[in-house]
Amino acid sequence: FTSAGRLISAFPGDDAPAADPPPPPPAATTSRISVRGAHAATLVFSPGPDTDLDLLAIVSERASEAIGLALLRSHPPSTRDLAASELARTACRVPQERGRLIHLGQLIGFDPEDPVVGVAVITAATSAGLPGLDDLLRRRGRIATDTADTEVRAIVSLPDRRGAATHRTALVAQLKEWARDLDSVVVGVGPVVPDLASVPTSMELAVSSVQQRSAYGPGSVVDATATAIEMMLGTEELRPRREQFVRGQLAMLPSLRP
Repeated sequence: FTSAGRLISAFPGDDAPAADPPPPPPAATTSRISVRGAHAATLVFSPGPDTDLDLLAIVSERASEAIGLALLRSHPPSTRDLAASELARTACRVPQERGRLIHLGQLIGFDPEDPVVGVAVITAATSAGLPGLDDLLRRRGRIATDTADTEVRAIVSLPDRRGAATHRTALVAQLKEWARDLDSVVVGVGPVVPDLASVPTSMELAVSSVQQRSAYGPGSVVDATATAIEMMLGTEELRPRREQFVRGQLAMLPSLRP
């Protein structure tokens, strides 16, 4: 399937692309396929009753690598895909990149004034073995993702400012449920920040939270809001970052007024 969910090819079965293919069955094994850092496609295996699921997982990972090379020629990333990938990468840089953040966000349909959340994922395997991640994030709003071999960075743009905190809480809960069935995966969820220009604060905290947690063992999710408070209370040198964090949280309060 393409990153938008349209069928590219199916076997066995009809090779003709379908406009509205049925969703993968609950037991399906899915793998993300990335090309030049952009989410290009999703590979879906529907196991039979006698399928060796451990072997299928290995096959899925290897097949994803081969298909990614083929897609580079037949279905290269679109301008929008590359802009989304660059947006997620730029969110990890210094705040001086704010103008570029807004420009890239507008290219992919983000409203720069909507609140956003940064999400970071690391895995001891490969990023292809993160089934359903993009769909889970997309349920909360527009997303931009950048993928490396063992890392994924994502920005989630929340269209409902008044309910942004509630949506983030639900996102953390859903990610915990999702990661529970995965080995060696750690997810960090940054705090809600008031607009796209402020996303480096959320992404930085999400990334630092996963870097402090081992990627070995059962999947886990770190709420970077809690860890950030502990981290930033450490020394006086972190005072500017504390003030920036507090300003970002206070900027959400006007939306709560009647």
